[in-house]
Amino acid sequence: HGRIPSIPWGEASRRLFWVFREAGVQKIIAEGGVGSVNRLLDPRDIVVPDDYIDFSMRRDTSIGEEHLLVMRQPICPSLRLTLVEAAAGSPSGRVFSRGVYLVTDGRHFESPAEVALFRQWGADVVGQSLCPEVYLAREIGACYAGIYLVVNYGEGTVKPWEYRVLKDIFFEDAVPFGSIIMQALESVNLEAE
Repeated sequence: HGRIPSIPWGEASRRLFWVFREAGVQKIIAEGGVGSVNRLLDPRDIVVPDDYIDFSMRRDTSIGEEHLLVMRQPICPSLRLTLVEAAAGSPSGRVFSRGVYLVTDGRHFESPAEVALFRQWGADVVGQSLCPEVYLAREIGACYAGIYLVVNYGEGTVKPWEYRVLKDIFFEDAVPFGSIIMQALESVNLEAE
């Protein structure tokens, strides 16, 4: 996600998307680990969200363009479908072809009360990277979609998460998850609008 040591998250994202714009990038596939908010989601499930809620307080969501971003269809439908098809039959777990990703600022896990609120709002997963990326992609005119691996239960969801499980997922699922992304990249329709 463009993270550079000593550079704030938002600034790192802006720099990365400036490079994307200058390079003429038109399609962006993101990946990441998320916590489950929806009680039906378990660690190792895969979610390809179709919408988001921005609960972050980041205001560094632009690379300088002075126009209004319409977020009617924030996640690219064709890229999303490509990711869902690539993930079908994943050894990691179940694949969910839609969901709502709630974005927080992080550098911490959310409290049980926050997760309960997010569930009431209709969120399925919680993470820290979809915003400002979705805004920056829209600003440069690129299609954006992401695929996310559930790595833990959100606080107060099902049961407390365990560090060992989180660590095992990061080490054991990195290669299969990366393979899904590579398969999606191989089959992306570069002509789709």
